Amino acid sequence: MTFLQLVEPFSMQQAYLAVMGGYALRVPGSDQLFRLDGFQYYTLIKNRIIDAETAVCPTADINDRSKGDSLAKAVTCAQISFLLIQTFGRVGQHLPVTALEVVTLALVMCAIIAYGFWWNKPLSILRPTVIHVPFNHEQIWKILHQYIESPRNNNDEPIDCNSVRFRAWGVNKPTGFYIFNAGLLVLAYKLIHLLAWNFQFATSTEKLLWRIITLISLALALLHVPVYYFVPKARWDQGNFRSFSGPLWIAYILCRAYIYAEIFLSLRAAPAAVYETVAWGLYFPHL
Repeated sequence: MTFLQLVEPFSMQQAYLAVMGGYALRVPGSDQLFRLDGFQYYTLIKNRIIDAETAVCPTADINDRSKGDSLAKAVTCAQISFLLIQTFGRVGQHLPVTALEVVTLALVMCAIIAYGFWWNKPLSILRPTVIHVPFNHEQIWKILHQYIESPRNNNDEPIDCNSVRFRAWGVNKPTGFYIFNAGLLVLAYKLIHLLAWNFQFATSTEKLLWRIITLISLALALLHVPVYYFVPKARWDQGNFRSFSGPLWIAYILCRAYIYAEIFLSLRAAPAAVYETVAWGLYFPHL
C-alpha cells in the first residue's frame, strides 16, 4: 500500500498544514514538542514511523481553526486589484503614471499570484497538531537522521527538530516545467519595472540609472533560477553563506535599494497631472 493510499484523500489544506509546521511529535512523559516540517512529516509517514490514519488532521478541523476564508481572501484580492484598474484608467485617459505606481503594480501582481497559490492555505494556525509517539528524544533524533538528511546541518551534527525550515531544492528537485514557469514569473515581475523606461525623472542621469539598474536586477533575478536548479547547494538561505550566490544576492539587494529610493526621489519632479484623478464617469456615466 502506497503513501497516497494510506492518507487518501489528502487535501491541499492538509498539505499546507504539514509544510507550515502544523504537526509536532510528543514523547511519553514530556511536554517538549518536536516540530516537523513538511518533508519530515511526509518521510515519517511514508516509512510508517507514525500512523497515517491518526497523524492526519481532518480538512474540516483545519478549516475550523483557520482565521481566514474564501470571502476574506476574495475581498483582499479585490482591494489590491484596485490599483491595477486605476493604472489602466490613467493610461486610457493619457494621465501620467509615476514610478512609485509602477513598482507597486509589480507587487500587486505578486500578491494576486500568491493568493492564487495560497487560496487553500490555512491562516494563523498557531498550535500544531500533536502526534504522540512511543519514542524518547534520542530515538526520534536517530529516526529522523536515518531517513532525512537536513540541508542546514552536516551528517555528524544533530538535526534541529524544533525549527521549521525550507528544504534545499536538491531534496525534491523541481522539474524543468516548474523552473520555466518560475523564470516567467520573475521575468513578468521585472518587466513591469521597465514600463517606467521613458517616464519623467528629475534628471537625465536618474533616468539612465533607472534603466541600467532595472536591467541589472532583471539579469540577476533570472540568473538565480538556473543556479538554484543546477547547483542547489549554492543556496545561501540553506546555510551556505559563503557560496557564490551570496554576492549575487548582495548585488540584487543593492539594485532593489536604489529602485525603492528612486521611486520616492522622482516625485520631486513629477508632472502636475499625476495629481489628477481618473474621470470614471467617462466609462460609467451614472457614477
